[in-house]
Amino acid sequence: MGCILGILRSIATFILIIVVFAGLILLVVVGSFTDKLLDPEFYTSAIAEQDTYNRVYSEILVDPALDETTRALLGDIDVKPEDIVPVLREILPPEYIQAQVEDSIGRAVGYFNGDLEELDVYLDLGPALADAKAVLLAYVDQRIDQLPVEEATEQTCTPEGLLEKAQEFQGSFADLASGATPDSLPPLPYFDEQCLEDLFERVDELAIEGGGLNQEAQQAVTAIRAELERHLMEGDSKELLKRVSHAVAGPLVDGAIDRLSEGLDEDGRYDLIKALDTWDDERTEAEIRQDFADAKDTIGKFNSWVKTLSYLMFFGGLGLIGLIYFPALGKMIRWPGIALIVSGGVVYGLGRVLESRLADRLGDAIQFGADGPSPVPPSVARLATDLLVTFGHNLTDGITGPALTVLIVGGVLFVASFFTFLVTRFIPVLK
Repeated sequence: MGCILGILRSIATFILIIVVFAGLILLVVVGSFTDKLLDPEFYTSAIAEQDTYNRVYSEILVDPALDETTRALLGDIDVKPEDIVPVLREILPPEYIQAQVEDSIGRAVGYFNGDLEELDVYLDLGPALADAKAVLLAYVDQRIDQLPVEEATEQTCTPEGLLEKAQEFQGSFADLASGATPDSLPPLPYFDEQCLEDLFERVDELAIEGGGLNQEAQQAVTAIRAELERHLMEGDSKELLKRVSHAVAGPLVDGAIDRLSEGLDEDGRYDLIKALDTWDDERTEAEIRQDFADAKDTIGKFNSWVKTLSYLMFFGGLGLIGLIYFPALGKMIRWPGIALIVSGGVVYGLGRVLESRLADRLGDAIQFGADGPSPVPPSVARLATDLLVTFGHNLTDGITGPALTVLIVGGVLFVASFFTFLVTRFIPVLK
């Protein structure tokens, strides 16, 4: 009978050690995975760690593969290469993008946590795009302020010279209408009044009334004819070209911003759910939202019963192991200790493997088109890879700590089990 009881105890202990191990796995999954994934800080810290908001300008928006998007953001204005990043930062400040991204993350996490009923994930680009025109026209003004003034010659005020200068104005107007900036300013300060009057007649004939501009730009220049005449007669070539740039480059910028706004809703928001609908030909927006709603319900159910189950399995299993060996205090402590050592050791080893390899595996997952061209721009792929690696590292970072604690507690119990004689002499019921 004693032999059979010993065998049953061994079998029960083995089964309960597996239960304790499964409970510890669930505790780790809930603590290190589920809780982290439902914490906005998990995402925002990883994004900040990779300097994402600065890399958007220094890597992504200067990627040749995204040249069309960048040109649209720059309003089709010819921005010098060294000025592209500063101008983009002024149009879309990093702090503004960060606030939009963090708000979206907060709303998404709040939805899956059950705090919000509707899933609204969007970037509000309307205010930034509304200010883009002023930023770009100010940049053109700055470029004009930096232009050198041509030197006047004796032939400048001759009929041939004035015709040449009027043609240069015509070319400058066309440059500004196409988003470019002239190379220099005409020498208006060196002209006398009669020369300026004669020059304006030629400019009016060639560049204002009969310039080779599109209809919208031509109408805009004609509308400010009196201002242009005043600036020319004052010899102020900078203000003259600035007024022309605002008139003819403004519609160019408006057209570029309109192209960007095609993907936004009526409130100027870039809705990520609608974007998924556009990319996914097989599902509608309603189906996508239903998938997210189902995921939300699953997460809610998981959190509601898995935490309770994990505590019952882990602590209940340890308690039952101890009761199996009652009243032998040494074994009541030793076998739960062994269960903790085995469970903690295995989970600690798994945690070390995950910490060292999972991040790299996630990084490899983003490498599209290994055997051909990638549909993802290289700069976006690099940033996504770095973010996935950081997410993977942060996700598995908390596994080994609790597992090591369990391992140490198990070791303490195991060692203590050999010194129970110090206690049993005072408690007769135990042996």
